[in-house]
Amino acid sequence: MAEIHLFRDPNFSGGSIIKVADDDDLHNDGFGDVTSSVIVTSGTFTLFQDKKFKGFSFTVCKTGGPNSDGLYPNAQTLAGRGDRISSLKVNSDLP
Repeated sequence: MAEIHLFRDPNFSGGSIIKVADDDDLHNDGFGDVTSSVIVTSGTFTLFQDKKFKGFSFTVCKTGGPNSDGLYPNAQTLAGRGDRISSLKVNSDLP
């Protein structure tokens, strides 16, 4: 099963939430436009700037990130989109 951890602050700190399925509005969980770092523990996800899977998007996965380990520690590693993620989709349970 695909799993992603979203963190409010850089370097995997601050509050966090785990997602294992599509979410078309992260604001409902208090995580819209606040994610600053991400850990993908399994699978592949597309992160969207706007609700309902709209706006700028980019893909993150278990084998991605600056060290190919699924760790995205800051806005630069999130395509410069820290604090701008509002929805996400699971692409695959595999990286």
